[in-house]
Amino acid sequence: MVGRWKIPACLVALLAIVAATLPAVGRSATSGTVVAATVPSATNLSLTGCGPAARSFGVVLPGTSATTAAPCTVTFGSSNDVARLRMYQPDGAGVGMFRYADATPAAGFGTGGANIGAAGPGTDSVTAFEVAPDGSSYVGGWSDFAGTWRMCVRHILANGTPDPAFGTSGVLTTRLVAPPQRYDLGLTLQPDGKLLVAGPITGAGGFDFGVERYSAAGVADPTFGTAGLAQVPVGTGQDWAHDVLVRPNGTLVVTGEANNFAGVWDLAAVGLLANGQVDTTFGTNGITTANSGGTAWDFAYTADLMPDGRIVLGGQNNGPGASATYTMHLLVLRADGAVDTSFGAAGWLQFASIGTAEGIGDVRGLADGDIGFAAYTFNGTTYKGMIGRTSPTGVPRASFGTGGLWTWDGGARNTGISGIDELADGRIVGAGYAFDDTANRFALARIEADGTPDASMGPGGVAYAGVGTGNSGFNEVREGADGSLYAGGYAIAANQDQLVMRFAGIPVPDHAAGVSDWNDGAGMFGACLDSVGSSAATAPWIAVGTAACGPADSAGWRPVASTALAAGAQVATATANTTTSSATFRFGFRVPTAQSPGRYAAPLTIDVLAP
Repeated sequence: MVGRWKIPACLVALLAIVAATLPAVGRSATSGTVVAATVPSATNLSLTGCGPAARSFGVVLPGTSATTAAPCTVTFGSSNDVARLRMYQPDGAGVGMFRYADATPAAGFGTGGANIGAAGPGTDSVTAFEVAPDGSSYVGGWSDFAGTWRMCVRHILANGTPDPAFGTSGVLTTRLVAPPQRYDLGLTLQPDGKLLVAGPITGAGGFDFGVERYSAAGVADPTFGTAGLAQVPVGTGQDWAHDVLVRPNGTLVVTGEANNFAGVWDLAAVGLLANGQVDTTFGTNGITTANSGGTAWDFAYTADLMPDGRIVLGGQNNGPGASATYTMHLLVLRADGAVDTSFGAAGWLQFASIGTAEGIGDVRGLADGDIGFAAYTFNGTTYKGMIGRTSPTGVPRASFGTGGLWTWDGGARNTGISGIDELADGRIVGAGYAFDDTANRFALARIEADGTPDASMGPGGVAYAGVGTGNSGFNEVREGADGSLYAGGYAIAANQDQLVMRFAGIPVPDHAAGVSDWNDGAGMFGACLDSVGSSAATAPWIAVGTAACGPADSAGWRPVASTALAAGAQVATATANTTTSSATFRFGFRVPTAQSPGRYAAPLTIDVLAP
């Protein structure tokens, strides 16, 4: 059994260079430690002493060394077994720490930081994007084949070039097909690297929910569903799948909307087993549908898992019936597929109309249990992008932006935020577009956890520019393991084609044991086991005491393992069956000499095992 705490914003350093031409940087990290998984009942894991003071370096000058001023004490154990404490980083690549990317395209990625490529012979519309652990990415959307719209996916290698071995000549054309009025679809990577795609598939009543599974090379997986396809009729007519989620136990949830007997649209979710068969324990015989009220037309374009296992769906309501008024809404389901009536009003959070139309295009279950989402509002003249935040129970965060909404006001320009992601330090990054009086340009927005704009991204927290020969924009954004940002969208080349861009973070390597990297000026990040209680250090870790955890090379400083299974991930073992074993850490950071102001993070995962 395993109990885990994930620290998405474990260590943050704000750097300042003393120079008259550079702005002062003086804020410390404020993000808190977050519980992100369930601890089995027989185990104990507590990081109550690891708040911001124990995880922040504060302001550090380049070329100098520093350690955290306060200790981080982990209490762990098991009431019925010997417990082992692990600490590792989730990147799997040996990146100790990184500086977050700004809006500068990454050199060496594609052409000028971008890859623009055609998936089909006509217009390509990108609606889904995922980044693999190796830095490669998958971009998918509808493509026009002489009036027949098919879902197509491309695999972009870590250097920004297309993978010619993926699918057929670099393009995977799926069996999922639909008329052009519905473009949203799902694309998700499983932990084993297999690719799931979700969307409508032709069925007896019009369209059914469809999910296909492919290998990392774009080959259909015959062990999934029927010849790689799971097809589930939900309503009585057209059923539109838009998203697919992989749960920790390997089961799947497919979300979207379905046309019911009354001729209106309901939000819908289908549970699948890992082999693509319907999971009859989910909802009612594998299916959940929900309507926000009477004749409302409800649509769910996006979904995500929350840290506690619940499922949040986001979209818009067009009601009653085919009303001209669209409003935003969220629906939360329990892990068993039933509507969570403790959320909002009987499971729904229905937002009051702001303009003449609003809708949610992307939703994220945030690390602290909140829900974040990207949305738009239209006032009859211009579109504006929004990022919203609600509590786990469906109450808009009054402290976030204005009444839980941060609105990007581009003046007379049309603006939109289509996709979001949560960074390791708790900030939210959004991706979309801005119309600058001549054409659409891609946009990146970054805001603090309290909804204030991060001016380091650009004026008002937003940066935008263009690529290609005409319109360009983003629909999705993801954080990479080294602080890079990856975004997927569209750009004009010969036609409207798929766009993938990378904005590079600045990695800081792990401390190398036995090497004088505290003094070499290149930068590093490491951990030191200060002390243990009712437990013993596990080699190569040694408990050294505070004096040996200073800003200098010593035997106590270790690199943090890059995966749970890497050597050095196990830190300490309980000396008896007890829940009160402990280990106290300090963390150290050598700032690279040639560095500019910025925010750094070193995400860590700490867990306890009791076999």
